[in-house]
Amino acid sequence: VIKLSQEKINPTAVGYGVINPTANLQVPAEVSGEIAWIHPKLKKGSELKAGEKVIELDKRDYQLTLSKAKAELTSKETQLAELALEEKNTQQKLVLTEKKLQLNEAEFKRKSELAEQGALSKSQLDTEEHQLINMRTEHKNLQLQAELHPKQRELLQAEISVSQASIEEQTRNLERTLIQMPFDDRVGEVNV
Repeated sequence: VIKLSQEKINPTAVGYGVINPTANLQVPAEVSGEIAWIHPKLKKGSELKAGEKVIELDKRDYQLTLSKAKAELTSKETQLAELALEEKNTQQKLVLTEKKLQLNEAEFKRKSELAEQGALSKSQLDTEEHQLINMRTEHKNLQLQAELHPKQRELLQAEISVSQASIEEQTRNLERTLIQMPFDDRVGEVNV
């Protein structure tokens, strides 16, 4: 009498032919760079799981470019803040020069009347007129400066948008230095 025992067996089948995969996946790098790391199982016949990191490219150049883009954004934001202060300062100067201009015009009018009466020399009147012209020039320059501020703000805001887009692009490029398996699969041919 033979005593039977339970054992596990793996059925095998022997056949001849060619096995073709149902899908062939080629995963090109989306950015260029030197390979910093390769998964040790990235060899023909190995099985890899979805999301598993298989290749990592050198990130340093992309990190530096991202840092530069962030610094440019900070610089543009600082320039925008400076422009806001400059606008405020220009408006205050405009108010003061307008008051000074009114005073200079009134003073010139008084001295013109005195000159007509012969109580003031022509050179003194010329000096007063010169001061009035200087004050008008200063006031006009401040007005022109104030008129330029909106365009300067618009330009800085556009540059900020460009910097933000650059940061987003560099962040994506940095993420692209990591190549992962899109799904569970067996590795076929490897060309790295």
